[in-house]
Amino acid sequence: MATWKKIITTQDDADYKNSNVSVPSVQKHYMQWSVRWYTSAYPTFSGTSRRRWYHPNSTYGPSYYQWNSYYTNTNPRTYWYDTYNPCIVIPDNMTLKKYELKGNFGLPSGTNTCDLLLELKTNTNALDWDGSSQSIPLTTVGTRQTHTWDKDNYNSLAENLTLSMDQGDILIPFLARDGLLTSSTAYYIEGVFMLEFEKTL
Repeated sequence: MATWKKIITTQDDADYKNSNVSVPSVQKHYMQWSVRWYTSAYPTFSGTSRRRWYHPNSTYGPSYYQWNSYYTNTNPRTYWYDTYNPCIVIPDNMTLKKYELKGNFGLPSGTNTCDLLLELKTNTNALDWDGSSQSIPLTTVGTRQTHTWDKDNYNSLAENLTLSMDQGDILIPFLARDGLLTSSTAYYIEGVFMLEFEKTL
C-alpha cells in the first residue's frame, strides 16, 4: 500500500495565513503550590503589632511545603534581601491577572472562625541579577485581602487585578491571622496558593 505525503508549498502557506483560522492572541499561564501555611502571633507586643506575617521559607523557597518564615509587625515586610531565597520569580514578561488561596483552617476547640489577611508583594524597582549586593524595597500588589475563614471547611481569598510584570521580577505572598492574637500557638492553613497570568503572543 502506498503512503502519500502532502508537500506543503508556498501557496499552501499563503492560503493558511489568509484563512480565517483563529489564533489566540493571549495565552494563559498558571502557577500553584500545595502548602501548609503557618499562622501565629506574638502576644508580648500590643494590638495589631502582634501579627506574624508568614511567607514561603526564606531558605528553601515556595516549593518547600512548609511556609513558615515570618515577620512580626502590623504590616508585612517592606524590604526583601538577596540573602533570602528570591521566592517566586517571573519567567517571562507577563500580566498578573489573579492570585488566590484556597484551603481549610485548623482552629482550636471552641473557635469556629478567624479573620485572615493576605497580601502579595513585588519588587518596587527592577532587579539586578548580576551578582551585585542589593536590598529590595517591596510594593503591595493590588490591595490587602481579608476574609473570615470557617474552621475545617474549604475557604478562599482572592483578588482579580491587572499588573504588568517583567522577566526576573519576584512575588512574595504574606499571610497573617487577625484573630487569636493573644496566643502564640501556631494554627495552619492546608491549602493551595495559585497565580494566574496572561501573556500576549
